[in-house]
Amino acid sequence: KASLSIKGVEQVHRINVHDYGYRKIVSLHIVIPGEIETARSHELARLVEKAVSDSADAAAAVVHVDPSGRSGLQPIHETAERTLREIIRAYSEIKRFDGLRVSPSQEGPMIEFRIVVDGKLSLEHAHTIGDHVVRDLRKTVGDCKVDFRIEPGKNGG
Repeated sequence: KASLSIKGVEQVHRINVHDYGYRKIVSLHIVIPGEIETARSHELARLVEKAVSDSADAAAAVVHVDPSGRSGLQPIHETAERTLREIIRAYSEIKRFDGLRVSPSQEGPMIEFRIVVDGKLSLEHAHTIGDHVVRDLRKTVGDCKVDFRIEPGKNGG
């Protein structure tokens, strides 16, 4: 909420909180209009960092700035997000996904995300599921590069 209160910020995504016990660091991405000047984009990032640090009781916030409407990738992002939600419903072992990001690459769109699985799942089974997720995603999105992480959920789930 603090990030979206800053005028010019259209979206917030890839929010990660790193809790080191004595210190919390929040990292996140904001989306702003691509035509904004670079100097203004850095000013917005600083404003968001201050707002997040103040409101989240974090020692520090790190903000990455992404332009909106980037290379027509929004439809691919929406398709990937919808497909990942459908895939999660098909695999009870997958608890959730997050950190979805679509960016251009020489091989076509690069789709990045993290899936959280049942922590009691064997590594082999988790990777088999990961292979199925990539296969199903490519069926829907088409040619793309996929980079994802598999992490265990806390307390087994």
